[in-house]
Amino acid sequence: WSRYRVSSGSSHLLPSHSPPGLIILSQKCATFHDGLTTKATPHHPTAFTAWCAVGHDRYILGDYSGNLSVLVLTSASGLLSSLHLESLGDSSAPSCLTYLDSGNIFVGSRYGDSSLTALGSSRDADTGTYVTGSKPLPNLGPVVDFCLCDCDRRGQTQIAACTGAGADGSLSIVRNGIGVAVQAAVECRGIEGMWPVRRDAADDHDSYLVQGYAAETRALRIMGSEMDEADIEGMSQGKGTMWAGNVGGADMVQVTRDSVALIGLGGGGGGGDC
Repeated sequence: WSRYRVSSGSSHLLPSHSPPGLIILSQKCATFHDGLTTKATPHHPTAFTAWCAVGHDRYILGDYSGNLSVLVLTSASGLLSSLHLESLGDSSAPSCLTYLDSGNIFVGSRYGDSSLTALGSSRDADTGTYVTGSKPLPNLGPVVDFCLCDCDRRGQTQIAACTGAGADGSLSIVRNGIGVAVQAAVECRGIEGMWPVRRDAADDHDSYLVQGYAAETRALRIMGSEMDEADIEGMSQGKGTMWAGNVGGADMVQVTRDSVALIGLGGGGGGGDC
């Protein structure tokens, strides 16, 4: 059988074994199809990100805001009689869900702390949810931005990091297990952008650090722990660079306000402007 029209924003297909069929999750409803009958249950608009099966007639669903729900299928004589979706409680926005046993669920998240979450058979009188306990598994990723700071003014360097995303975004201070080792230092004022460039794609490390200023461009040659100013043949040094980087094997592209230059860094590469 086939289904040509489904709800807009459909994102997941869930196999159903009892009764046999298919469940389509969309932004506004969950719909069951078996080729002959169609049943749907509406829900508050959301985007589901993960699901897992619990037995043959229940599914745990998680959405982008971290809300956990259970979808229950009720059948009679091998035919579906109803669909019911009920909210369970909140967690981190899940990237994966795994039902373990005895009401315990592993909630894996790319954007916040993962957790081992325990669900009860009835709503908690204090919280109004089915979540009875949760053991967080800390996750700093993804780190969107960070800076080094001395928050306590004691000379101890710490990392202030913007971590997570969406409802799980947070500002984290990392104190232990970090250190800053200066490999090389060059005093440069007025830099508007920097781009690493390699002489060849097969190289393990970058060869140049291209620096863009308001009205000029410079390049530093990287040699181990040292950096020296270098001339890259074909690179426009009298213009400010908006972007520079490798393309192909041994070629570099330099973008200025009025030109795009393809520069061969070695291995027989050519160059030109456009």
